[in-house]
Order: sequence, then structure tokens, then C-alpha cells
Amino acid sequence: MKGTVDGGLNVTHSIKRFPGYDAEAKKFNAEVHRGHIFGLHVAEYMRNLEQEDEDSFKRQFSKYIKLGVSADAIETIYKKAHEAIRADPSYKKKESKKEIVKQKRWNKRKLTLAERKNRIKHKQKLNLTSSIKTTNHFDRSLDWLYL
Repeated sequence: MKGTVDGGLNVTHSIKRFPGYDAEAKKFNAEVHRGHIFGLHVAEYMRNLEQEDEDSFKRQFSKYIKLGVSADAIETIYKKAHEAIRADPSYKKKESKKEIVKQKRWNKRKLTLAERKNRIKHKQKLNLTSSIKTTNHFDRSLDWLYL
């Protein structure tokens, strides 16, 4: 929301929208909200899934496993990210790993007026010749229709 407010939009919001708000007790638990900010709910899910279903865990968190990220390390990763953002909040564009390839364009170029008129004449000529050919080769099996 901070980005939208910085952009000048007035966003109406309330604590009721945040995770950790209990609607029945009408109380806000800041620890639950903090846990969501630092990814503790993801870490808890990782632990549960690892214990219950190893195959699902490996499939769902394959990138985490590949990078060596454990459930215990998630909070520290988020803390480091927040510290880095506070140290230098400016955006740094990353260089792409792939070289930029000019993509093909599939839309046709527009025809000029002269080309369009020439195309129409050509189509009319083709249509006229094709109709002459069909009338010359009349099918005799349909003669009964014209009696």
C-alpha cells in the first residue's frame, strides 16, 4: 500500500484487513501479522509438508531445496531483504541473462491505394474467367432442373 500512497492514491484500509485480526474478538494480533511479513507461515507449511508428504514437499519447494533454503532460514532471508531495501531503496535494473532477439512480426504491411485497386482488378478478372470456365463445362446430369 505504501507504493500506492506514494503515487498519490488514497487507499482506504483498516486493521481488519490484515492477517492477525480476529473478527469475533475484535482484536488485532500483531505477532501473526509479523509472521506473515517475515514468511513464518510459509516456513510452518514447509515443516508440515516435509513431515506429512515428502514427495509433495520436494515438488512444491524444489527451488528452495536447490538453493539450500530451509524452513528455519526463511525469516533471516526476509530480514536481510528488508535491511537491503532500507539501506538503498532505489530500483536497480538487472541485466538479462539472455541476449535480446528481435522477434518476428506477423502483421502484414498495409497496401497502398494503387496496390488495393490493382488487387481488386485482378480478383475481378479471376472471377470472370472462372465463371466463364464453369459455364462452358455444364454438367448434363442437371438438365432436368431446367425443363
